[in-house]
Amino acid sequence: MNHQKYIIIFSITVLLSAQPIHELTSAENEFSQHSMWIDPEIDHSAIVARVGEIDITAGEFYINYEFGPAFFKRASDSKRRYLNVMIYEKLLALDGYAHGLALSPQVQDMLAAIEGDLMTEQLFRDDVMSHVNVTDKEIAEGVDKNNQHITLQWIFTHDMQAIISDRRALDAGASFDSLFVMQLDDSLTADKRSLETTRFKIQIDNPFLSTIIDTMKVGTYSNPINVKDGWYIVKISAGWTNAMQTESELRDQRYEIERKLFKHKLDRQSDSYVHKMMLDENPIIKRAAFDNLINYLGKQTLRPEKYDAWNLADYMNGSNDSNAPDLNQLLATCQSGDVTVEDFLDWYNMRKDYFHFENDSRDSFRNSLEATIWKMLRNRFLIERARQQQLQNRDDIQLQKQWWLDKIVYAAMKDEIAATIDVTDEQLQQFYQENQNDYRCQNGNFISFDKAKINVKSDYIRQAYMTKMYRQILQLKNQYPIEINDDVLAQIQVSDEDNPKAIDVYFVKKGGTFPHQAHPTIDWEWRSWF
Repeated sequence: MNHQKYIIIFSITVLLSAQPIHELTSAENEFSQHSMWIDPEIDHSAIVARVGEIDITAGEFYINYEFGPAFFKRASDSKRRYLNVMIYEKLLALDGYAHGLALSPQVQDMLAAIEGDLMTEQLFRDDVMSHVNVTDKEIAEGVDKNNQHITLQWIFTHDMQAIISDRRALDAGASFDSLFVMQLDDSLTADKRSLETTRFKIQIDNPFLSTIIDTMKVGTYSNPINVKDGWYIVKISAGWTNAMQTESELRDQRYEIERKLFKHKLDRQSDSYVHKMMLDENPIIKRAAFDNLINYLGKQTLRPEKYDAWNLADYMNGSNDSNAPDLNQLLATCQSGDVTVEDFLDWYNMRKDYFHFENDSRDSFRNSLEATIWKMLRNRFLIERARQQQLQNRDDIQLQKQWWLDKIVYAAMKDEIAATIDVTDEQLQQFYQENQNDYRCQNGNFISFDKAKINVKSDYIRQAYMTKMYRQILQLKNQYPIEINDDVLAQIQVSDEDNPKAIDVYFVKKGGTFPHQAHPTIDWEWRSWF
């Protein structure tokens, strides 16, 4: 298989661009919690416009508009202008369908990745979120603990015998404050060994520590505590309680405590869910294939001098070509089926713009690749579990999948149009002569063609592309019937319209099984059309 198939010329990768994906630290992040949002006042099935055989419903328009770029929201008749562009995109999607682009591997793979993410969202709601509940008693206890402010100080050492000696000294009558001060120096100040917080915040941020200090009063200290980095003795050195609150303040605090408790319990439930799933699958990564991936991806992603300095060619475990890994090589065994190198590379190539392998050292590179493989396996198991539960057949998933298919096919059609643009030096020379005033230095002198050629080419392609798009849309408007229901459009209440001060907010799903734009919306490039 040609793994360059995911490099699409013009727009699909831009369509789905997002911020670089963060390193997952909680199993909750394996799921996306950003669910489809439709104003309950809107009949989301009402048809705003019909373009050929494609219906634009009130629900699709509302989500597209609310999550879309703001340039039309700043203009008069915002909703109608926005709808017009949605119609243009649907026309190009229809053209793409007519050209068979919906069946292309690029479109199908992209759609499958988004469908997988939609399914695991639903899996999260069904199997995890539905089992999380916060009781009134827990909220009341949380409010009480949130009003209890405390200052913690601690003595720390890497050595068990040293912490035992400190504890014996305390038992013999030594002052905690004196031992605390003894550990300080110019580089280690008191604020680095102390913390002002609340009992509730400790409960959320460090449940293990919370179970210890919950039994302690102000002025007391703990027994030695062993954690990964060493040994601690913790003292509650000060404490105070919030004064009486107003009913409004208490209501706001209860809401915030409930929200934090819910998320805390959700994290734990999600961690437990994924942990059990991994135990059930019992995946085992095969050393030979892993070593070959270290070599192959090292050559693909690292600077040549770093690749050579780390001797990554040493990882060529049975492979004769670091540029062409054995795609059929077994990478992992699992209860639900084996995973090959090709399976991983297909998954990775769809997401590589969002991954960054650590490259501080050979070991860090190796460890981050291993973490990426584990992430791929978790994603795979979650999607398989969702498919076993037939979540792909849920109406809301089918609906969103169709919206995404229209958007991806539209983007693929744009690629087809862009690919038809030919550029010759003669054309660029002529374009330069016709637009020479656009290529001047700060002092007003003309920039020579040779020096301006890169910008000239970019401007020429942009203009040629827009001209082709404009002509294609005009042709398609004559080819496909378009019906607009102005009454339905008028009934849709949006958050911002006809507002010159409207701001752009870009919504991205960074977690889940596939990072991408939160919802399909119109392209930002339409700004230059109006």
